[in-house]
Parts: sequence; C-alpha cells; structure tokens
Amino acid sequence: PIPAGLYYGIFAVLLLSVLVERELKAWAWLAVLVGLAGLLVYVLLTFSRGAWFSTLAGSLTLLVLSPPRRARVLLLIGALVILLMMTVFWSRVEHEWFLGTSQRGPIWLNWLARLPEFWALGKGAGVALVYRYPWGDTVQHAHSLYLQLWFEYGIVGFVLFTLLLGTALLKAWRLRADPAARVALATLVFALVAMVSDISNVFTRPNSYWVVLWLPIGLIMGLRPPVEQSTTT
Repeated sequence: PIPAGLYYGIFAVLLLSVLVERELKAWAWLAVLVGLAGLLVYVLLTFSRGAWFSTLAGSLTLLVLSPPRRARVLLLIGALVILLMMTVFWSRVEHEWFLGTSQRGPIWLNWLARLPEFWALGKGAGVALVYRYPWGDTVQHAHSLYLQLWFEYGIVGFVLFTLLLGTALLKAWRLRADPAARVALATLVFALVAMVSDISNVFTRPNSYWVVLWLPIGLIMGLRPPVEQSTTT
C-alpha cells in the first residue's frame, strides 16, 4: 500500500493541476473530477500516512501558488472536506495518532547509534541497513530516504543529494509564474515529504519510487525562463 499510495498520489497532484491550471469544457471537467476523486479515494484507503501527507503537501502547494480563482475555491472545499472527515472518523484519527511513527522510531535510533560507522564515507551503494526488532521482525532500510542515502554514501553523498533538491526547488520557485513550474514545484514538494519516512531507494533499480522523485526533477530540469528574463540575466 505504501508504494501504491505514493505512486498514485503524485498522479493525483498532476491531475489536480489540470483542473486548476487549464481551461476545460464542461464534459472534460466532469471526467477530470471523477478521475481525481478515484485517485484520492485510492490514496485514502491505502491508510499510508506518508502518502496522505505527501499528497496533501503537493496539493496545498499547487493550490496556494496557482492564481486562478478556482484554486482558492478548491482549497476551501478541500479544507472543509478534511475537517468533516476528521469529525466523522475521529476514532480513526485517534488510532492513527496512537500508532505514531509505526515503529520507525527504533529504526531511526539504530541509525543514529551507528552513525560513527558511516557518517564520512558511507557503507556503499545498495548496502542494506538491517535492524531487527525485539520480537524478531527485520527491516532492510532506514525507512527514510534521507537517512538511507547518508548511510550508503556518507556525508558527501548526502550533501550532494541535498544540493540537488535545493537547486531544483529554488529553480522551480523562481519560475513559479509559469504554470509548468508550479506543477513541477508541487510534485517536488510531494517527493520531499514522501522521502521523510517511506522511500527506500531511488538509485539501485527502477521502481515506483523513481516516479516520485525523478519525475519532478526531470520536469524542473526542462523548465526554461521566459525569453525576456533570460536576456536580462
């Protein structure tokens, strides 16, 4: 459910951008709304909080930055729907709060305890960060792409990855007047949130996580400043 929720969640943000940024005919509006509703319900029913928060962060970024009035209307409707659902399903909200980080805390503490082993040079690309719970279950990664990359590639690799994200974020922000840049920025924010707790790797082999990270990076790399801006700079 976690990879599926993230995979379909980023397409929900992309479809939301069609609804917000483009002028559609009546029949097209209906088709987009049905598709978006289907994706959001799917993400909701994965019960993956990483997918929930990522989709929320990407959608919020898009709706706040988009100038069309319908973006504000959708933002208000979304806020009311979330409040209504939290009220109706409050027992489920309390249950999710009780779950907390879903046992990720011990994994992250294990990473911190082992930091002196790998902080400088890392353990090597693709090396698993193995942690065994007291009851016997075993995990093979840090349950956070930021921590996993530091574990594999050391401080230099982590800094370079952070610089990649920072430059991409800065470029999209500077070009946010362009609808394509707003979409790219929203999907990158989605990825930044998703990588906190759910993505395990984006280098070792193609998988659904590649879409979550490299699609926004590719979109941002393809952005070009307006002609008048590029000539003055």
